[in-house]
Amino acid sequence: MRRWTWLMCGGLIVAPVAAVLAGDSMEPYPSCHEEPSPAQRQAAQGAFQAGSGSYQEGDYTKAIEYWRDAYRRDCTAHLLLLNLANAYERLGDRRAAVFALKTYLERQKDIQDRSILERRVQNLEEQIAAAQAASAKAATAAAASSSAPSSSSKPPPSPPVETSRAGKSITPWIVVGAGGVITVVGALVYAGGNTKVKDAEAACPNHQCTDPSVQASGNDGRTQMNVGGAMIGIGLVGVAGGLVWHYVLDKPSQSTAASTSPLLQPALGPGYAGMSYGGSF
Repeated sequence: MRRWTWLMCGGLIVAPVAAVLAGDSMEPYPSCHEEPSPAQRQAAQGAFQAGSGSYQEGDYTKAIEYWRDAYRRDCTAHLLLLNLANAYERLGDRRAAVFALKTYLERQKDIQDRSILERRVQNLEEQIAAAQAASAKAATAAAASSSAPSSSSKPPPSPPVETSRAGKSITPWIVVGAGGVITVVGALVYAGGNTKVKDAEAACPNHQCTDPSVQASGNDGRTQMNVGGAMIGIGLVGVAGGLVWHYVLDKPSQSTAASTSPLLQPALGPGYAGMSYGGSF
């Protein structure tokens, strides 16, 4: 697990690349058949940190080179493929983004939001097809216009810029639902115990009871009230925590091909802690 430490909180950090990298963006990622050596993991960590620093300095071309080098040295750090996919998508290179996402889906077996990533791949492929159709239509129109001497030349329309928004996680709502269930159950347990206590107090004025069964029922009721109260407290904390998680902490990022506005996210690693710019999907 140590080899994941440097990457765990940096999995969603992105490093947009310059257009000069478009030519090698479809280069196959290194295959992974063996565990990296300690020296390779250390070198990958260094490349990861250098890429984060280059990104914060605005040197996006160098940053992407570092990220690819980090994955080449530690091919088990598959979260780097998400970094690359987000970077290529922000750049407008949807083909490279799809290639990185498909590689991640193939190599990372335990993915909690696999269906979301698969839908993202599908959406990107539909956008690629739409852009190709628009380009072909524009080229046909340009050819027809150039072959007609009397027609006026007009530049082909630019394809629309597509905006992608990463959806929020459903996990906070699961926490809210679980907290609500615990609260309701706790309220029922508390009410049942309260009823037992009231019945015992009615049967034993001034808490003077001669019937052992009534005493046991009253004591049982008080214990039940304590348990129910604790469950209510835990449930309410869960509901509040889930709502805070969803509305305050879980903020999706919005990106376009022309947008370069980064988000600020934490990045951690052995001997390194700080803030790095990135996006999420």
